[in-house]
Amino acid sequence: MTEVADAVRDAWVAAFDGMPGASADAAGPDPEADFFQAGGTSLLALMVTAELSDALGEEIPVRLLLQNPTLGGFTTALSAYLDEPAGDSVS
Repeated sequence: MTEVADAVRDAWVAAFDGMPGASADAAGPDPEADFFQAGGTSLLALMVTAELSDALGEEIPVRLLLQNPTLGGFTTALSAYLDEPAGDSVS
């Protein structure tokens, strides 16, 4: 996994940790998991991208998550945005 994939997975799991009715598998979230179907909201998306901005040292636009709501899709889009190869993103 790349630094981006690790950061996305960590932020994704942290976002849903302890949320009633939300679901995220800390052992390895499904790359096809949809952020909004898992219980995510636009406010939570802002929190995830803010956490990623801190972790990666670069401003991450929330639109990347809104336009790519699956874990794998968001990882790929963020890698492209940061100009980092997605590698074996999240599996």
